[in-house]
Amino acid sequence: MKDEKHEKRKGSGMGRRDLMKLGAGVVATAFTASKASAQRGGGGAGQPPAVAGPDGVSYALPVRTRAGYVYEANRESNNGPMDDTSRTIVTWANGFTYSKLTAAEKEMLNRIMLDYMAALVSGFDEPSVRLAASCAAQVAPRKLGCTVMGYGFSTSLEMGAFANSAMGRHTDFNDLGPGGHTSDFIPACFAAGEAMHSTGEEFLAAIAAGYELSAAGIGGGESAHTGVAAGKLLKLNDDRLANALTLALTPHVTLNKGVGAMSMWKGLRSAEPVKCGMWGAVMAHEGITGPPQPYEGRGGLWSRNGRKDITLPLDPKALALMRMGFKRYPAEGSSQSTLDNIPEMRASAKVDEIDRVEHWLGGLGEIADAPKWDPHNRETADHSMPYILARALIDGEIYLGSFTDAKFRDPQALELMKKITMSQGVGFTGNGAALTVITKKNGEKKAFPAQGGRRRAPEGDLPSKPTAAHRLTMEEFVAKFNRACQ
Repeated sequence: MKDEKHEKRKGSGMGRRDLMKLGAGVVATAFTASKASAQRGGGGAGQPPAVAGPDGVSYALPVRTRAGYVYEANRESNNGPMDDTSRTIVTWANGFTYSKLTAAEKEMLNRIMLDYMAALVSGFDEPSVRLAASCAAQVAPRKLGCTVMGYGFSTSLEMGAFANSAMGRHTDFNDLGPGGHTSDFIPACFAAGEAMHSTGEEFLAAIAAGYELSAAGIGGGESAHTGVAAGKLLKLNDDRLANALTLALTPHVTLNKGVGAMSMWKGLRSAEPVKCGMWGAVMAHEGITGPPQPYEGRGGLWSRNGRKDITLPLDPKALALMRMGFKRYPAEGSSQSTLDNIPEMRASAKVDEIDRVEHWLGGLGEIADAPKWDPHNRETADHSMPYILARALIDGEIYLGSFTDAKFRDPQALELMKKITMSQGVGFTGNGAALTVITKKNGEKKAFPAQGGRRRAPEGDLPSKPTAAHRLTMEEFVAKFNRACQ
């Protein structure tokens, strides 16, 4: 009794007897609810209708389990057997080495890295990036750590991946192709490579593997291929790499950044699953195991999205990274080919000569819906095709300074936007297929087709001219980086 009175004084006024009574009541309630659920035919997914069989005990369609299963997976902590899809992914990823890259693929990796460094520099001092770095500064690593680029401090691997990925994505200046803005995951490889003192060849092999897995669509937005690429650099064996994959994928299936008026999350959305993928690899590195069958198991990705057989590499002749497109302008992907035509448009019509501008594109979606006609922050402005087109016609180009408050609230730009219409173009598909028609006040009209007039843009090809030669040269990558550093 003395202990009970002490517990009452020390706690919330309830003694152990009271807590035991409460616990018994909760158990009784749960038991009663379970009986009621069974009487209604409940009991979980796959439960047959509550129709009794002839014996009055079993269901008419009996569901039974019995002895016979033998555990043979022999995995760490006696985890269950990995599914075939996981095995295909981790076996290929761990077996992929720098020596398997062709000369052309090595050259493309050099371009990818230089392009991504330009994107990193361009986003360094943006408000949401500074806030992401502030979040990372709250964590001081005691074991594995990495650097937040340009900010002068170390943090944990997942927070470093988050802050640096936010930096590289914010200005919408990084690559685009099979798998999306694939270079978003590179900061996880920076983090893991720095922590493990990886060689340059190990680092580039992990980048190449990540690009291939992203193009294969192994799920979870950016998290799954990030977890595998980072886990490869953490030198995980196949067993632990499978854990990195499932710990990155299973809890982290992401939604989109939203439409309409954009928030800071537009620039941070990709960084979050990159962080989660890195965290999955860290957990696996420490020995934590995850659900063994994230694809083919009950409730796995294939049951949610439909089965997809994955063969790696996707094309034996060339890795997916060879199909990436790169941006000349820090703006939304489908604007790139239209922006290539700006010099010709401006030569044809001065802004004060324009009566109307009609623009047809592949989809209005997130770049021409209602809030994009009145942008009030950077995130909305750089995904507003009406604003991008108006600003480029006024200034002659789109660059980092095009998205300041003064620019997107500029009365001249807002007035020109009133003369622009955006329409869904018949048969226009792919990234950048578009047609702009400018009618002058004197009645003259001229059409400016993007993508060389193609209505179906090929994968990974952002420029307007329909030739591979129009893709960025190495000199242009260097110039892109140098200008971002100014």
